[in-house]
Amino acid sequence: MENKKKFHKYKKYAIINQRGFTLIELLVSLALFSIVAIMIFSLFNNYTKSSKRLNDEIELQAQGQKLITLISGKLMDCEGFSKLYDKDNEDVLIKFIDSSEISVFNIKNIDGNYESFVLNNKLLYYQYISDGDPTKNAEITESNIVSKYIDSITISSSEEGKSINNTAFINIKINFKKNFSDYTIEQNIHLRNLR
Repeated sequence: MENKKKFHKYKKYAIINQRGFTLIELLVSLALFSIVAIMIFSLFNNYTKSSKRLNDEIELQAQGQKLITLISGKLMDCEGFSKLYDKDNEDVLIKFIDSSEISVFNIKNIDGNYESFVLNNKLLYYQYISDGDPTKNAEITESNIVSKYIDSITISSSEEGKSINNTAFINIKINFKKNFSDYTIEQNIHLRNLR
């Protein structure tokens, strides 16, 4: 019996000296853990969004540089526009906006052939038309895509009061848009073969 008393005495002592977490301590630690987890998640989320936006901007800049180089090279060597129209048929300012209607501009080369650019569904198609037919447009096929994410292309005269068809100095402005990133590139071009 004496052993039983000793055991009972030690059991009481063990229970009294054994400390557990109280409900308040558990709630406080859970709240602190939640705050730290939310901060880590929001930092990671912000990093992912800014990384994606930066990648989109880099892609748009690369597309813009490539496209402005292509178009300005073609325009500098052309003899003029054979077909330059958009949905508004403006004369001084031509603006090709990505819409349900297809926007087209054809360029006449010094060799008498044409190069056609077609804007449709934020994609710009390009095709060299070797038979000299100014009524043909670039075919809308995947192999003819030269640029993506185009919001609008604006071609205007750089000379005050002159029509786009009667000037040797033009301005081309291309707006790109992908997700939440925008990029605009602009260049003045001298049509050196315009007669």
